[in-house]
Amino acid sequence: MKKVRVIYDPILRKEVKPVTVFSNELKELSEEMLLVMHKNIGMGLAANQLGENKNLLVVEYRPVKDDKDSRPIPPMALCNARIIKSSQETNTKIEGCLSLPGLELLVTRPSGVTIEAQDLTGKPVTIKAKGLLARILQHEVDHLDGILFTDHAQGVKNIRNYNWANIVFFGSDEFSAEVLSGLISSGLNVVAVVTETDKRAGRGDNTVAPLVKKLANKLEIPVIQPENKEEITSVLKQLNPDLVVLASYGKILPEEALEIPTYGALNVHPSLLPKYRGATPLQSALLAGEKETGVTIMKMNKGVDTGEIVSQTTTQISSEDTFISL
Repeated sequence: MKKVRVIYDPILRKEVKPVTVFSNELKELSEEMLLVMHKNIGMGLAANQLGENKNLLVVEYRPVKDDKDSRPIPPMALCNARIIKSSQETNTKIEGCLSLPGLELLVTRPSGVTIEAQDLTGKPVTIKAKGLLARILQHEVDHLDGILFTDHAQGVKNIRNYNWANIVFFGSDEFSAEVLSGLISSGLNVVAVVTETDKRAGRGDNTVAPLVKKLANKLEIPVIQPENKEEITSVLKQLNPDLVVLASYGKILPEEALEIPTYGALNVHPSLLPKYRGATPLQSALLAGEKETGVTIMKMNKGVDTGEIVSQTTTQISSEDTFISL
């Protein structure tokens, strides 16, 4: 079963392609969308929320016992839906979104809308909706246009800054420390730093702490130094963060651990992936005589630097540059 894409996924900000082929595969996709929607206790779902570049949405609402004001909404699947008319009357209600789990905000929308669309066979349909159905349809049509409900929400400034999210940071070296400093200076909420264990250095029992640990102690952020994959998973289960950010941690996170954060895990990697995966990307770029390098942010999966790229930025390499200067 497909997983719901979350806030930082680029497909959520792209206008999807129209459906032109009305096949059994389309019907199967709509059925899977309904299953995923109900599994996540939703009322509507757009295809791009499952990573599908198709103008397809599904809706169904089964009232809970405490909801005496709403009527059931039967399951429906709409292709190429567009709003052709909106009422002048508006109302303001709390909305949530499966792509921003746990977040609820007040959103003002027209009380009624008229939708033109096609069903799963390609037959044109017109829907005049009001109340809850109108709100759900507007929310899902927005998704298909690359719009999130936070774009309409009241008091959204802090949401756009992401400073509401609890972040656990994984890192060890100088590059990690730079990334951690950037997160903190941006006002983000790093609740804990996970780093490698202290290393023995020289003779005797002297140990050297990772640079990230020294910075975290200075910033008064709790530091955790798990010794194995089981401890990493246990730590994340206890912290239950919204997001994991990793930069040069030195270990591969177990797949089970990657499933724990609400919004998944992001890896900040100092190269223009897919070039120079692994632990020494800057050195490799210099040895190869590259004219530019950069930083890639990707979603983490069980592979090594193989996740979907979220963002990249580039910088030129001068003849005087070294690993340290880069």
